[in-house]
Amino acid sequence: MTHRNSKFCLNIVATISKGILGVLLLILAAGCTSTKQHVGIPNLSRNLDNPERCRIYVIRCNDNMVTFPMEVRDDKILIGTLKTFSYLCWEGDPGKKNIISKIKNSYTFTLDAKKGETYYLVVQVRMVNGRVVTKLRQVNQASGREALQKCKAPNFAGPH
Repeated sequence: MTHRNSKFCLNIVATISKGILGVLLLILAAGCTSTKQHVGIPNLSRNLDNPERCRIYVIRCNDNMVTFPMEVRDDKILIGTLKTFSYLCWEGDPGKKNIISKIKNSYTFTLDAKKGETYYLVVQVRMVNGRVVTKLRQVNQASGREALQKCKAPNFAGPH
């Protein structure tokens, strides 16, 4: 092997090693995070705190991805950062809502929310062509409550 070829091989090994180290650090950092909510958490013992509003749950209990934290927004309002086997819950005004989930790429779920109603959105996270992709899917109340049983409540972190 020539000096030039060995130098080239060493560069490839160094690049791969850095990539593996970066992924490992990301996995470790993600595992240390907890679900944090930046808007008020409603009283969950009642159907709604205010019957003029609607309640939304975003539930992340069924993905097999490493616990990459996922940002959730209600339009431009940061609701919180969601980890696997946890959920976010908030109440908002009825009407058309864009619920945005984002790990690396963002996904927007449009919800036509009615006053007095509760909505359950389940997160789906998967790898597509080496990219982490999120999707939200609305489920009925029975499925939503069943999913909530597997999850931890968020920690209130205060406004962001």
